[in-house]
Amino acid sequence: MLEEGLAANDAFVGARQGDADAVLSAAARTVTATYAFPYQNHATMEPMNATALYTPERCEVWVPTQNGEA
Repeated sequence: MLEEGLAANDAFVGARQGDADAVLSAAARTVTATYAFPYQNHATMEPMNATALYTPERCEVWVPTQNGEA
């Protein structure tokens, strides 16, 4: 399943820089490796909670997140 996702033609690309396909096809030598790993649980390590500071001007909230890029 991982290999299918990495090789998919319609996979989402967040950023593209350079031309990896051209560089790899012109390389004098390439090395291929296959890695396997067991299922890893994506559970939080910290307790999921929130703290809020409400004032007449605004409400500021501190929360843990599993999506730091968002």
